[in-house]
Amino acid sequence: DSVHGASYCRGATLLPQQLGLAASFDESLAAASGWITGKDSRAAATPWMFAPILGVASHPLWPRVYETFGEDPLLVARMGAAVVEGMQRRG
Repeated sequence: DSVHGASYCRGATLLPQQLGLAASFDESLAAASGWITGKDSRAAATPWMFAPILGVASHPLWPRVYETFGEDPLLVARMGAAVVEGMQRRG
């Protein structure tokens, strides 16, 4: 489903979960992560990606907080935009 790389495709790069990526505060790293995910998904002829997850983590007991960019809406928006731009970039 490409939430942290095209992990179900042989030879694809497995990337950190979104929460780990957000901890870097590095938008260029997020874009690179998106580019790798997009490249691997296209190579596997996977026509969809269920990523990035742009929900804001608002309850710490939610069991899927690790799949979000965290609780800061600005960080979620900036990292999410960077991942999408990376996914859509070719070359």
